Amino acid sequence: DVTAYFVTRIASQQGGKIYAVDAKTGARKWSFPKNDAGLTSGHIFTTTPTLEKGKVYVGASDGAMYVLDAQSGEEVIRFNTGRPINSSAVVEDGILYFGSNSGTLYALDPSTGETATGWRNYNAGDSIV
Repeated sequence: DVTAYFVTRIASQQGGKIYAVDAKTGARKWSFPKNDAGLTSGHIFTTTPTLEKGKVYVGASDGAMYVLDAQSGEEVIRFNTGRPINSSAVVEDGILYFGSNSGTLYALDPSTGETATGWRNYNAGDSIV
């Protein structure tokens, strides 16, 4: 069972949504957020979704990296950076890496949101895209 994940902007409300669809049939499995309007205040998802070990990671213009359950589309955890995220996530050896327009490269434990052991979030001094 293969699933395709993608993000959209809802033109009428200007909010963003992420969708999971069956790759064989195109049938929708789930969308997030569940409401019809998408993210609040006109925010959109700004990165390509990353799938890793049953979780989908996607950054947004509201400054959050959303972690969703890949099967249900339920939000597992949200990391708030305070600035838009344009850098797609990478998960390697159990560490979530992504950058923010805050100029910070984050390395986090994806289950807790805490900075990864032995890591100090890197300040690049400018937006990371």
